Amino acid sequence: MNISKVTTMAYMFYNDNNLISLDLTHLKTRNVEKMDYMFHGLFNITSLDVSHFDTRKVDNMSHMFNDCSKLETLDVSNFNTS
Repeated sequence: MNISKVTTMAYMFYNDNNLISLDLTHLKTRNVEKMDYMFHGLFNITSLDVSHFDTRKVDNMSHMFNDCSKLETLDVSNFNTS
């Protein structure tokens, strides 16, 4: 699936309590502007690898990881939040 032209990923996985793992390593985010609530409420996720996300165009990341109560590993060191 080619999603290279997607501009919003807001609410993409919102409150999906059935998710216990998620492979996002091939997700192209270079044109994304909205990521708000993207992972909100993923209560069963313990680890998310978003280190490859291209966030230079993103202007809204509010509540992106809110209510991910079991999340233990999260690497956002490559996020551009300027």
